[in-house]
Formats: sequence, structure tokens, C-alpha cells
Amino acid sequence: MNDATSYSPGNAPSRGESAGRRWTLAALILLGALGFWFVRNALHYLSRDPAIVGSYIWPRRYGFYVHFAGGVTALALGLVQLWIARRRRPMGLHRRLGRVYVAAVAVGALGGYGIVGVPLRDHPVYGAGLLTFITAWWISAGLTWWSMRRRDTQLHRAWALRSYTLTFGFVTIRLGEKAFYPFFASPWTLDNLLGWAAWAIPLFILEVGLSLPKLLTRRTPCPRVSEGQGRHDSTSAQPAGAADSRLL
Repeated sequence: MNDATSYSPGNAPSRGESAGRRWTLAALILLGALGFWFVRNALHYLSRDPAIVGSYIWPRRYGFYVHFAGGVTALALGLVQLWIARRRRPMGLHRRLGRVYVAAVAVGALGGYGIVGVPLRDHPVYGAGLLTFITAWWISAGLTWWSMRRRDTQLHRAWALRSYTLTFGFVTIRLGEKAFYPFFASPWTLDNLLGWAAWAIPLFILEVGLSLPKLLTRRTPCPRVSEGQGRHDSTSAQPAGAADSRLL
């Protein structure tokens, strides 16, 4: 079967499905715009001028380059993957890009470990939040890949959403800094908060969203079986000759 599915009047998407795709496209465009803003505001860290890069990143710039390359690749590919998965085609491309996405997260996490040491030493609350964030990031990407290897589509879809929520956490941190810095006397107070909240809160909201459809779905209650009927059914279900064997 070809990955590209030809549409005909019989298999055209319903009105509700078309509306869902439009909402998905609008959400992905918004996420893409925020991601572009994030990358554009981080490009100065690629400068060869230590005064522009800053005293923290410059000594660890090579680790940052690895982290930045992996993170930006995952950020862009995740949007493409979500759109392909929503349209359910072309799935061959989806599988190939998925492998690249997982590799990009692994590379980004490796570079992230290389630059998180100083915050962990000097600001342990913030550093521990980043360390936990990076660890959860690559584990979620790995479970996304592993669930697909097991051909568990539903589990794969859930872990893919968790993984991209964590990938987007880097953008969320920068948005939080821009929005809330004026309200905090000390920048490190906000950083300590964002080091955890910027990824844990979106992940919690996603978990609620994944669970609600199951919790709101009505299940047909199983008919209650009386004790006498249960004994009768269990006896009748025994193999031929089992009842006679009890008489021997």
C-alpha cells in the first residue's frame, strides 16, 4: 500500500474531522511562531564574540552548540511529525523523521548535560530542575520510539505528545522569563520556579487532557451474575468426563 492515500467522495474527511484538522493546523502555526521567536532570540549565543555570548555560555560553548543543534532540530521536526500524524499520511516519511527526531533529542540532551553543571552547583534548585527536565526529555523520546517498535499506536501517540511537550519546554522557559521577570526582585527566584514549572505544568495539563476522554466515556456495566448461576455455569463449562471423575 502506498503511504499517500488517494481521496474519493467515499473516504473524504467528515466535517468534524476537517474542523479538527483546522484547529490542529492553527495550534501548530502558533507553536511554530513561538519556536521561531525562541530560536531568533537565541542566535546571539552562536556569536564568536565572548562579550555577546556571555561569561556563562562562552566556556561551555561547544556543549551549547550540540545542545542547540539537537534542540532546534527536534523543535522543528516535532511540528512536522504532529501534522503528519494528524493527517495520517505519509506514514513512511513519519517513521523516518521520527528516527531523526529521537536522535536529535539524544544529541540535545547530551549537550544539555554538558552545560547544566554550573547551575546545579551554584543554584541547586534551578539546576536540579534543569537536570530533571533534560532527563525526562530524552526518556520520553526513547519511550516514543520504543512504543512504536512494539506497534502500540495508542501508547506511541501519548508518548509522542509528552515528548514534544518537553521539547517545547525550552521555549516555555524563555516565555516565562520575558513575561514574569518584572515581577520578581531577584532573577534567580524566577529561574528556580521556571526550572521546574515551565515543563512540569504543561506536562501535567497534557496528562489531564489524555485522561479526560477515558474518564468521561461511559462504560456499559457488566451484568451481575448470581452466585448460584455462577456455580452452575462453571460446572457446565467443565470438560466432558470431569463430573464423572469426581464420583470415582
